[in-house]
Amino acid sequence: MNCGGQPGKLITMRNSLFLLLFFIFLFTACEKEYSCENCLPNSSTAQVSTLACTSAIFSDTAFVNEPYSGTCTIDYTGGNGMAYTAGASIPSTGVTGLSATLVAGTLSNGNGSLSYAISGTPASTGIAAFSISFSNLHCVMSLPVGSLQLPPVATHFIQIAAQKERSLVVLSDGTVKAWGSNNFGELGDGTTSTRFIPVQVSNLTRITAVAAGAWHSLALRNDGTVWAWGNNDYGQLGDGTVNEVHQPKRITALSGMVSIAAGEDFSIALKTDGTVWAWGINTWGQLGDGSVTDKFFPVKIPALTGVKEIAAGRGSCVALKADGTVWTWGLNANGALGLGTTILMSNTPVEITGLSNIIRVASNGSGHSLALKNDGTVWAWGNNGHGQLGDGTYVNKDLPFMIALPANIKAIGVGEDISFAIRSDGTVFAWGWNAVGELGIDYNFIHQSTPVLVSLLTGVKNICGGNFHTIVQKDDGSIWAMGGNVAGQLGDGSNVIYRYSPAPVNGL
Repeated sequence: MNCGGQPGKLITMRNSLFLLLFFIFLFTACEKEYSCENCLPNSSTAQVSTLACTSAIFSDTAFVNEPYSGTCTIDYTGGNGMAYTAGASIPSTGVTGLSATLVAGTLSNGNGSLSYAISGTPASTGIAAFSISFSNLHCVMSLPVGSLQLPPVATHFIQIAAQKERSLVVLSDGTVKAWGSNNFGELGDGTTSTRFIPVQVSNLTRITAVAAGAWHSLALRNDGTVWAWGNNDYGQLGDGTVNEVHQPKRITALSGMVSIAAGEDFSIALKTDGTVWAWGINTWGQLGDGSVTDKFFPVKIPALTGVKEIAAGRGSCVALKADGTVWTWGLNANGALGLGTTILMSNTPVEITGLSNIIRVASNGSGHSLALKNDGTVWAWGNNGHGQLGDGTYVNKDLPFMIALPANIKAIGVGEDISFAIRSDGTVFAWGWNAVGELGIDYNFIHQSTPVLVSLLTGVKNICGGNFHTIVQKDDGSIWAMGGNVAGQLGDGSNVIYRYSPAPVNGL
């Protein structure tokens, strides 16, 4: 009988051995799985309870026939903490031409949001709809597509900018290139490397205007949004922080803007409704809000309405109203405000009573300003230490006066201690500091206290200067430069220290 029970015992032992080997294999497989790379769960195991497409938030506004690049987030509940992967692009319906792609990531446990990358060119106005499926749930994201219209109060767009030892230019495709000094990331290419030839400013499209502060930069898009990058010690980037930024970042507090300007460590912007907004350093009241407190977000200047153009200098600002009057505020050193007084500063805008029928204004870092009247005459005030007011003296002026210039002036420009006037035929007159050729005239004239024709420049549309260099935009779209080049601000890739004659900028 004992022999009769032995086979059953052997079977039992064999089964036990099999089970032991099975569990050893399973343990080894699990250990191997948890120790391997790329073993995170994917979208097949990522779960949510609900999707809320009705609360979809799009990062940008869409316009018909305009390239779109943005993101959208939708809320969810019941996230299980698993990883999910991006699927195929989802084409838009209703308005075609766009697609949405889920960005890979990890779900939060509980509640959170999913991010989709949106790209393409809308084919018509209306609603672009994206039918979203995730974790066996379905909903629809809706992106309104409108018609792009230029703001009604925009008088002109400044497509070139220069300050300190750098330059910026808006290209015909709406992108921006920059070159020169880059200590604080003010060139916007994601680095702090000096550039001797133009480099692409990252993530900017549909740009209509640029502005350059001392070490920060601004760009205005055709949808009225403002983007900023560079130094941010005083909140001049308007993002609520003092963090340096090396690539353009949208100032989310601003919309519907039509013009921008940058001072030394502050910024201002003009809105479609004629109001002016300011942010950054405010030591001398240059933000115009009645205080001397720095602002890390844009604030509305309460005393200004009906403005159509703005300009900013080192510590002061100029606003041109639609009625042709000029208003100034901020630091009044050397008569920079043009008020005929010796007050140190004004932290609210004050009208320059001696000016009327003005159609353009310009200001820059040296504390001097120019105004162009509807009769083609040019008026100046402020600092005159290098003859930049053009009256043949080096005496500061605290009241505007008319400069002796030829007739038919159509535009004005300024730089650090330099001034320019463009005639209707595209010729240029220059005056002021010329130590390294920033006026584009003979080097024998270190100071030029009266306007002189820049014989080597023709067909000029816009002109502006930095500390020791000048950039020029011609009617044919070409960009030229002259003056100092210690940080590559001439953009020709050379190591020359300065150049007295204008030459084309390379790589544009």
